[in-house]
Amino acid sequence: LGAITALTPAAMDIYLVSMPSLTEAFGASTTAVQMTIAVYLLGNAVGQLFWGSLSDRFGRRPVLLSGLALFGVAAVACAAAPSIEMLIAARLVQGVGISAGLVITRAIVRDCYDGDRAASVLALMSMITGIAPLLAPIVGSALQSAFGWRAIFVCIALCAAIVFASALLLLEETLAEPDGEATRPSTMLRNFSQMLSNATFVGNAIVVCAVTGGLIAFLASSSFVFVRSLGYAEQNFGFVFGLTMVGNIVGASFGRHLVGLLGIERTISAGTVLAMTAGLAMVALVLAGFAGPVATILPVMVFVFSFAVVLPPATAAAMAPFAAHAGAASSLLGSLALVFSGVVGGAVGACFDGTSVPLALGLAAMGTLAFLAHRFMVRGHPSARSEEHTSELQSLAYLVCRLLLEKK
Repeated sequence: LGAITALTPAAMDIYLVSMPSLTEAFGASTTAVQMTIAVYLLGNAVGQLFWGSLSDRFGRRPVLLSGLALFGVAAVACAAAPSIEMLIAARLVQGVGISAGLVITRAIVRDCYDGDRAASVLALMSMITGIAPLLAPIVGSALQSAFGWRAIFVCIALCAAIVFASALLLLEETLAEPDGEATRPSTMLRNFSQMLSNATFVGNAIVVCAVTGGLIAFLASSSFVFVRSLGYAEQNFGFVFGLTMVGNIVGASFGRHLVGLLGIERTISAGTVLAMTAGLAMVALVLAGFAGPVATILPVMVFVFSFAVVLPPATAAAMAPFAAHAGAASSLLGSLALVFSGVVGGAVGACFDGTSVPLALGLAAMGTLAFLAHRFMVRGHPSARSEEHTSELQSLAYLVCRLLLEKK
């Protein structure tokens, strides 16, 4: 499952170094090249809305294999793309295909585990997945320097074939009772409505959206910040980018143990505080005139660390109330996160002004949003306050958020 989920960041991070070169290869604008990331996320978001319900109806294994096959075929199409428009279209299909892996791996974990144990397993998967953004840029830099950008997508296709064969041979079905009604539009809408009216799901979903949005904002602008703003050579980009991604692996490992010690809610609380602090610190450093590598890389590493701490327990907490519809819950959660992060990443990329200021502001905003959502919508909920004495201000904020949700 870790290898399957690792394909998603690998397919994005491995060619980040090629983005400046793609503008020259196709005579395209920076915005057009960044669209290859935006549509990948869009396809991922749209695909997740359907893969989960399909897996609730037909089983996890066949639906997952179908998505992996589509992803691999689209990677070949990317490698052969004759224009930026065709590359964008192939990336859209690629995003739809790999979204099956994200949705169904979460659903499989929910089929087998619950509570803190589910969060721990998701964190373990994140540790494995974290290897991809560490190694992918290094591999991508080497392939870009030696063979050009098309070789990078050939590499993605080969990885997809290996993971598909492994899943075909090793993965067993985990869905005990398929739901024959799961793919009916009325059933899907009813399930999604129930989730969006659940305060636990909504609050944790906002946390997931915020930390994912911050990460995608960094991914979308990293090559331009490191290569054009900080002046790193393309062949060195992978090592610098990989350095920031070390925080992902360390954070997932640390978070896995932290869940066992503190429980899900306190782990999320600590992680969101750290994410907000990292973003605000980067803004302060940049505005104070410290625009060098340390002032950029160190806050990003801390934010990525907090992302890895927060994501698994927040995901487990959001899906916990919906054991009977784990596929649908995973679909909705993933789609919301990717649509939101796609907008954030696109906005930060569009605002790139040759400095790291837009990235710093994006990380600060997302860290603050994650903190506020967990503080007032999750911890502020009555069911989570059995052992806490909350202030009148927190209680008032909770009531306002709850009234807004009900009104909506």
